[in-house]
Amino acid sequence: MISQTEVNAKTDGELLEIWANQSDYVAEMVTWVKGEIERRKLDTRGIYVFTVEEKEEAAEASSSRAIVNLATFGQLGLGLLLVFTAGFSSSEQVEARMISLAAGALLIVYAVGVWRGNRWALTSGVIVYTLITAVNMLFTVLAGLAIFGSGKDAQTWLYFLWAVASTGASTGLALMFNALRKRGRMQELGKRGVVSS
Repeated sequence: MISQTEVNAKTDGELLEIWANQSDYVAEMVTWVKGEIERRKLDTRGIYVFTVEEKEEAAEASSSRAIVNLATFGQLGLGLLLVFTAGFSSSEQVEARMISLAAGALLIVYAVGVWRGNRWALTSGVIVYTLITAVNMLFTVLAGLAIFGSGKDAQTWLYFLWAVASTGASTGLALMFNALRKRGRMQELGKRGVVSS
């Protein structure tokens, strides 16, 4: 274990780094670091101190990023397909072309926003997937009620299982988007120098 003398020999940058990551160190070391920071009169106002919970959320969000990127890649592909389809629709279907082009462009902009970690895109992802979850839950309940009426109808059971799986997937995506949104908010607070006491 490190001694107080070794803590006192650390550079200003090292002390401030330890201060910002207090949850990674034992309480005794944090006390020594605090004393040395006060002795050197170092300014800690611009340092955001992350809690253990925030670090765990950041790690969770990091693992969610790959799945969200995969979903975003699918949305980008769908957007490109809609734009491509709009380009090759017949000239008589002007309204359908415009709707396809607008929807495709919107999906592309949204996918790029999520990929870049823009807060508006992550927040809208939470909202969209929460709404999809609510609709999926409704379909799950309706399918469950239909099972009571039809008995052992295989098609009704398949529909019920599909509804349950869809609800689980959309719930997971909503939670992942929310974790990434929270992580982005924490990083934003850190850049602004908001201090946690």
